[in-house]
Amino acid sequence: MIMPADAVNIDTRPDVAVEMPCRVEPVEGASRLVPLDKPRWRAVMRRLEGKTVTVRVIRTKKRTGPQNAYLWGVVYVDILQGLRALAEENGEEPAFTVDDDLHEAMKWLFLRKRVVLPGGEMIERPGDSRRLTMERFSEFVSEVIRWAAGYGIEIREAE
Repeated sequence: MIMPADAVNIDTRPDVAVEMPCRVEPVEGASRLVPLDKPRWRAVMRRLEGKTVTVRVIRTKKRTGPQNAYLWGVVYVDILQGLRALAEENGEEPAFTVDDDLHEAMKWLFLRKRVVLPGGEMIERPGDSRRLTMERFSEFVSEVIRWAAGYGIEIREAE
């Protein structure tokens, strides 16, 4: 499965599978697929006009409230306390003092996206955790916990 951070530029590799999140909406007794990234959808469709394609539909569930509560209410709290303690031991200022800054750093580390600007310049930016599926959000939380473990910070279990 191609994850957003690994998305392939359809302009340079039209033979590669492309996955894009869509929503299924009812319309006059039927259903229609509504892409969440319409400009990208239109660009891909233009490249594929006249071609035969295979469409694979996978139902995704967004992250859950308990998953989000665990990340913000346990994982980030434990990490901030651990980083504060490490900084004090070393006579340094903590790298992060608020959970929002820590979250931005974790998105940069584990959800980074490559964006191609007009003219072909590629830049990187933090990804977005709000639209992650349950499975991918769990992976993200696990990656954050493993990162913290690298600093000797233990994270409490989910209740």
